[in-house]
Amino acid sequence: MTANVTETSGPEKSRASLLVKLGGGAALLLVLACVAFYIFFIRGVNGEPANADTIQSITTEFVSALQAKDYPAAQNMFSDKNRNSVTIETLETLANEPSIAAYQELTVCEFKVFYGKSGKHLTGTGLLRYAGGLIAFESTLLQDTHGTWQLYGFFLKPDADTTPRGKCKSGQS
Repeated sequence: MTANVTETSGPEKSRASLLVKLGGGAALLLVLACVAFYIFFIRGVNGEPANADTIQSITTEFVSALQAKDYPAAQNMFSDKNRNSVTIETLETLANEPSIAAYQELTVCEFKVFYGKSGKHLTGTGLLRYAGGLIAFESTLLQDTHGTWQLYGFFLKPDADTTPRGKCKSGQS
């Protein structure tokens, strides 16, 4: 019994081999590009990472300073780019909001990273729990030249939906 097996040789074999090598090389370059994008633009080379934990930590510190009526500490958490526009009177008004005065905890439900005219921003939306219920909030951070995130804006959203979503919906807090 004989089997008729033909082996490809010559130009056809080298073309197939070249295509496999090029495809593997392209896949490797794509993976490396994705890793580089994550490291340089999302995680950051230096400083704090751009994630929900970072924004939650800084926002919690800010709201706790407001609740304790430590207005200079709260003001110093703002970025150099807008610190002077945030007055002690504005912080006093915010601290007197029932949701801040009776603050218990907050959770960042969703976040995004974007680049604006002033630099790299990290914006989070979430829910703030206080003795009287829940209120939605939005907090925006700005990354300074040393990689440190600083507060750029904080807003209570009394008319926003407080239905849990994102991280809040999954029960993580």
